[in-house]
Parts: sequence; structure tokens; C-alpha cells
Amino acid sequence: MPVPQPSPGSEFDVVPAAPASDWTGFVFSAIVPVVVLAGMLLVAIWTIVTTVRLRRWVRSGTECQQADWLTLLAEGQRLFGVNGLVTLRTIPRLTSPATCSWWRPKILLPEDATTWSMTELRHVLWHELAHIRRHDVASNWGLAFVRVLHWWNPMFWWAQRSWLAERELACDALVLRHLDD
Repeated sequence: MPVPQPSPGSEFDVVPAAPASDWTGFVFSAIVPVVVLAGMLLVAIWTIVTTVRLRRWVRSGTECQQADWLTLLAEGQRLFGVNGLVTLRTIPRLTSPATCSWWRPKILLPEDATTWSMTELRHVLWHELAHIRRHDVASNWGLAFVRVLHWWNPMFWWAQRSWLAERELACDALVLRHLDD
């Protein structure tokens, strides 16, 4: 059976509709990519600015020369298998110990570390050496790259927080394992 073909001027003529204001198409084709790329750029700039500020802050600190602290550091380096030079720096206004720099690692201590007992200092130094041993500073750069790409994703922020918490627990477990020896 033949299919009827529309003839000019028949009821089958399709009159082109006036372009509807289809905002969803416009949003997904133009606005969302611009917002995502702008967010990526802002997160990348924020990461660079905070890194530069951290480097300046670390330079404002003083390198530790206390023999007993350096002895604890050397003992921990031997125990954790951390080769190379690791420096200790006390940083003004630092609220908790930290580790920075991947190539030339530095353990950053708050100025009130001078009031800590040798046992407390050993535990803190070993915890920070565990971060160095596990290459956590280097993995932070991988995390920063993923953050630039997934800044908009709430699952990323949840996963990042969980990963950082687990990393701290892993370092604590490594220290406890060596304390039992």
C-alpha cells in the first residue's frame, strides 16, 4: 500500500515554528561549561596562591639546631627508612605540626614545641616522618589536580575529607607499629 505523500499546500505542510526560548539547551551548551571552566581556573589560582604563601611562611621560620631534637629526627629517619636531608623548622603562628616540600622535606613545628616533652616530640617527629615515608606531600599534588577538575562535585569533597582522615590514621598506625619495637 503506498504511503501518502504531502503535496504543497496540504495539511501535511510543516510550518517552521519560531525559535522557542529553550533555556535548558542554552544553559547546558553555554553557561555550564563556562561556569565549570571558570571554577577550575579559580581553584587552580587559589592552589598556586596558597602554595606561594606557604613557601613564604616556611621561609619566615627558623631552622632548628637543638642537638636533642636533631638526634630524635635522625633516629626516626633511620627507623622509617627516610634517606636524605630532612630539616626541622619552627614557624611563628603555626598551630600544629606539618610536613612540606617533596624534594627537600621539612618538618614544621609550632613555636611552643619547646615546651613539649621529649616523648611528645618524638611522637610528633615520627608521625611527620611517616608522612614523608608515605610520600603524602607528593600525593597532595595529585589531590590538588583532581580538586581543580572536580571542584563542583560534592562527592569529591567528601572523598577528600575521608582520604585525609584515613591518611592521618595510617601515619599514626605506622608510628605505633614502630613504638612497639
